[in-house]
Amino acid sequence: MALQMILDIDKDTGHLCNRIAPLVADWPGQLFVRKAITNLHKTNSQYIIPDEINSFIPILGPLHVSLNSREHVILIYHSFFEKLFHFVFGKRKVLAKKPKPWRINLLLDLAYNDIYATLFRSGSFEEYIETIFRIWTFALRWKRHNYNKAPLAFLSDVFYWQDVKHPFAEVIKLFLVNFNDYYVENMHSKIRAHTSPNNNVDNIIKQAYVIDTRNHCELKDIFEKTKAYPYKLSSLNLLTEKTALFLLNYFQEIFNNCGKNRFKYEHFI
Repeated sequence: MALQMILDIDKDTGHLCNRIAPLVADWPGQLFVRKAITNLHKTNSQYIIPDEINSFIPILGPLHVSLNSREHVILIYHSFFEKLFHFVFGKRKVLAKKPKPWRINLLLDLAYNDIYATLFRSGSFEEYIETIFRIWTFALRWKRHNYNKAPLAFLSDVFYWQDVKHPFAEVIKLFLVNFNDYYVENMHSKIRAHTSPNNNVDNIIKQAYVIDTRNHCELKDIFEKTKAYPYKLSSLNLLTEKTALFLLNYFQEIFNNCGKNRFKYEHFI
């Protein structure tokens, strides 16, 4: 529906003529566009696809890569992070089976760094590509739905652009930080929070205009209640030090137990 609106506008403006339009999105946001492009180039396609669809270039959004990979790491290695959580925050604290995103971010930032914050926003293209490949291998091993395909499709596109020396290969390398889905997703979250599933398209569009207007309202900026992050810099430093102690103890315990494990053989009749 959103893509059709863009195509309808393009009929009057012609902005897509001899131009490309990068479509930065997660895998579901790319899937139907990729299918449309594929059917456009099929000789015996049963679908009627407008030629303008060829201007869109689906690109994997770094925000979704970060959010999904971080969440899955916590889910897969929950027992490890639960021990870390109890060591740092206390035995009585409970770590949910599926923690909230801010807590996932906190735990992983304490233990390591973030692909989105460290690599993508720094513009480190080669390191970003290598990390996307590693994430794909994890997603493939974990049988992660969608993300066992999305990174591979992105890498395939990048390597193809490099092989044929397409200008876009140099563009994405030099301006990596601009291909960001954060702003769209942030707006989408606000719209979803202020609408209901029963709203029709026109009502959702009107609400989006209202939200966008509010975001540029000085009066709203003055009186709006903002949520403060629960940890100050001094607290984060303390948490980091406690995490370091946990990791030292954890890996020292592993080292001390090397060679002490015994295989258990089950006897089948």
